[in-house]
Amino acid sequence: MFQERIKAENKPGQKVLTGDGVHMNPEGDKLMATGVLQALGLDAAQMKKAQDAWVVLAAEAKAAAEAKAKAAAEAKAKAEAEAKAKAAAAEVPAAK
Repeated sequence: MFQERIKAENKPGQKVLTGDGVHMNPEGDKLMATGVLQALGLDAAQMKKAQDAWVVLAAEAKAAAEAKAKAAAEAKAKAEAEAKAKAAAAEVPAAK
């Protein structure tokens, strides 16, 4: 299943199921999961339910990644502001 799709869809410089020709990307993960679930004997209704859940999981993962990136950017900005304030305070001569 995997090899047939790679042969059919990959083009030079563009990987469809992998990011580097070896490690799967999300589309490759879905194809592999489909194969595993079919091998485990899931019927069409069960496969549809699993595939519908992947959409929700992907959206949740994207939202979590965005929240993490935002928190990291805010923490970096705060640290930079604190460092700038500390440097500015160090430049102010002491009052006599």
